[in-house]
Amino acid sequence: SVAVIDMSPLSKMVISGPDSAKLLDKLMTRNISKLPLGRCIYTPWCNEDGMLIGDGLIFRLSLDEYLVAGENSVLWFQSHIKDMNAEVINKTYDYGVLSVQGPCSEEVISATVEEEWNAINFSRLAFHKIAGIDVFIARQGFTGEKGYEIWTPSFGGDRVREKILEAGKSFGAMPAGEYAVD
Repeated sequence: SVAVIDMSPLSKMVISGPDSAKLLDKLMTRNISKLPLGRCIYTPWCNEDGMLIGDGLIFRLSLDEYLVAGENSVLWFQSHIKDMNAEVINKTYDYGVLSVQGPCSEEVISATVEEEWNAINFSRLAFHKIAGIDVFIARQGFTGEKGYEIWTPSFGGDRVREKILEAGKSFGAMPAGEYAVD
């Protein structure tokens, strides 16, 4: 019914500054500058010869701030800034990511957010509080099931996880590891 998967070890970096979209457009195979606020997309990033460097999700958090989750490419991204007004910061340890996947995932999310929950479409973001912690929730997943990713500051990840598991009991929610996901 619902799997609760810790995705926190996933590499994360924040790209910010007035030229952040310009930098990402240079490195990505998709047009990042046209990504609306509060949305995310999957894309690979390649070198000048079109060879794959990495892939992952790009979240547009604000006008000049993006979060990239996927392959650890911080140094490679930084090497392409040159004269652009952009900054690339490794945020891997600043965010916890809890993936809530399965047919009842929306019910579990709805039961845990502190504000009224309005369903979000695939690749959209919603900003909420869970267990008193500010989080953003992305309608994402890689399991083939309906699902969400809850992005939380690392300091609150344990509280968010406990709240999700508690709310998920009545839906049969269970922690799942990488092998179960595969």
